[in-house]
Amino acid sequence: MNMSLALLLVFFLFFMIGVPLPISLGAASVGVLCLYTDMPLDLLSNSMFSAMNSFMLVAVPLFIMIGIIMDRGGVAERIFDFANALIGWAPGGLGHVNVVASLIFGGVSGSSVADVASLGRIEITAMTKNNYSKQYAVGLSLTTSVLASIIPPSILVIITGSTANESIGVLLMAGIFPGLFMVLCFMVYNHIYTQAKGMGNRVPFSWSNLATATKRALPPMLTPPHPSLRHLRRPVHPDGSGRHRGVLHPYPFHRFLPDH
Repeated sequence: MNMSLALLLVFFLFFMIGVPLPISLGAASVGVLCLYTDMPLDLLSNSMFSAMNSFMLVAVPLFIMIGIIMDRGGVAERIFDFANALIGWAPGGLGHVNVVASLIFGGVSGSSVADVASLGRIEITAMTKNNYSKQYAVGLSLTTSVLASIIPPSILVIITGSTANESIGVLLMAGIFPGLFMVLCFMVYNHIYTQAKGMGNRVPFSWSNLATATKRALPPMLTPPHPSLRHLRRPVHPDGSGRHRGVLHPYPFHRFLPDH
């Protein structure tokens, strides 16, 4: 049997019987290597450690920490309110809000999972309350979450650049225009679909609401950018400093306190 096919079969066997995913991956890899190669296990462990012993990969847990801090600090609600005040007045408004909010939050967290977990529940609830079908709200929220994997700072781009030994900064900057093009495509589709189906309630535009929402959302939106511009080749710097600023911003403190 082919080695790759054996690896897949062993992995799916472990997975189907309920073995946790990390153990399934590790056990399948070790078992297949022992059966099909003469590689010593100590060399395998050294290779695994060398692959993980990367300065760039330190950025990944720090970006995840930023997402958690921002979620607990109420940043998702602030970003959603800002996007709603900015473009909620347009036809298909909350669909556009969904796209813009995911764009902004993706630029803060770098994680599609964090986008779905934080913004998804807010977006779906708001859209279903404003004459959008739940299926469309869920589908759009899941689709727009992929922007976090393209718009910098993207965790997937950092891992790819570290593995391929390419400049992280160049790869991150290369994701800006494709990400913005996807935003444009999402908004055009949302406009056409919602108008054809007669979905959505529009909210009146208000300069005062926009100013208030901008003031509340500006600090978290400025968390990643300025160190990223100074450290294009070292993503650990922006997410590490972003973590500290996310904690030190005054707005999240009340969210970490227990309810009384």
